[in-house]
Amino acid sequence: MVKSIEKNYIKPYTVRLNKIVKNDLLSEINNFFDWVLFEKGLAVNTLKSYSNDLTIFFLFLSDFLGKEISKDDLEKITLMELRSYLAKRKKDGSINASLARSISTIKSFFKFLNKNKVISNTNIFQLRSPKRKNNFPKPLSENEAKSFENEINNYNQNECWLVKRDIALFFILYGCGLRIDEALQLNQNILPIKDSIKVIGKGKKERLIPVLPVISEQVQSYMDNCPHKKSPESPIFYGKYGKRLNPGVVQRKFREVRKKLDLPKSATPHSLRHSFATHLMVKGGDLRTIQELLGHSSLSTTQLYAEADNDYLYKVHSSKHPRA
Repeated sequence: MVKSIEKNYIKPYTVRLNKIVKNDLLSEINNFFDWVLFEKGLAVNTLKSYSNDLTIFFLFLSDFLGKEISKDDLEKITLMELRSYLAKRKKDGSINASLARSISTIKSFFKFLNKNKVISNTNIFQLRSPKRKNNFPKPLSENEAKSFENEINNYNQNECWLVKRDIALFFILYGCGLRIDEALQLNQNILPIKDSIKVIGKGKKERLIPVLPVISEQVQSYMDNCPHKKSPESPIFYGKYGKRLNPGVVQRKFREVRKKLDLPKSATPHSLRHSFATHLMVKGGDLRTIQELLGHSSLSTTQLYAEADNDYLYKVHSSKHPRA
């Protein structure tokens, strides 16, 4: 029964592949997505990226070979054909970061197939990914973050509880450094929030995040006004009609506020996580602590905050975290 539910959940991410891959391969793609989501514990947004990458890859192969793609075609695929895919993507204008992510997805899929003895072809692992530029974090300044908070607070919404929800979510993202998926997966069993919350991040890894009183107060104020179901397993952040809040709704709201304040496109829900980390680092927080708070598996990822231009950091950020 559980497997049936899982397959139905995954189905939307394979529907575009129905006409370009044969059933034997489609079944393995379903198994791969099942593993990505339910065993490896990656986020739904990651699954969407994997789905897009594989769809583009199989569209190319189908056009290149002039037929629907089967497991046997993956067994026989050559390094030259894989390089042709990369060349076609470059010709179409894909940037290195997109290409590198795409190759990483395809390698993950082939690794899964080889490990499970579905195929025996390692040519993909000889393909070099394009070099990515260093993508330094792009945080908001303290003033920008404050303006964002004020704009959300003054946002014209018909129902007061929605404003309180958006403010509480802003405080959680900015004050705790959570990923948007992590925040929206929080359930009411953590209420009332005292001095910390347990978060389940990428790969189902748990971490403990300190919570300042002002954040707890905002969340409680929102919950006191929320008209929807109150129970331990219910979500904290509800959509307007009583379902768990969708990340797309949050991203759309951010775009509206960003345009109104004339902020750069980098001002996204994820930029609040960058702001959280950057403000802590400018204050003197050590890399290891920030790594634990962000839930990074590798210190090199956290290191990006230290490698960003120090003069810039001290110029645009406060000497202490504005919520401390």
